[in-house]
Amino acid sequence: MVRARADDNAAAITKRLKTYNETTMPIIEIFKKRGKVTSIDSTPAPAVVFAAAQTSLFDGLAAAGK
Repeated sequence: MVRARADDNAAAITKRLKTYNETTMPIIEIFKKRGKVTSIDSTPAPAVVFAAAQTSLFDGLAAAGK
């Protein structure tokens, strides 16, 4: 059974997206410039996405340990 939040409406979602774009995206952009952000395609099967996330994490940890 899927339960929607009481504030799941167009106005609330628009506000959440605006807040995300104004407060979170600038931080992500800073870390992208530092080479600290990895994009992972989430369209494959969950196991494939998980493996890609693990590989990215372990590669990042290995690089940080150099």
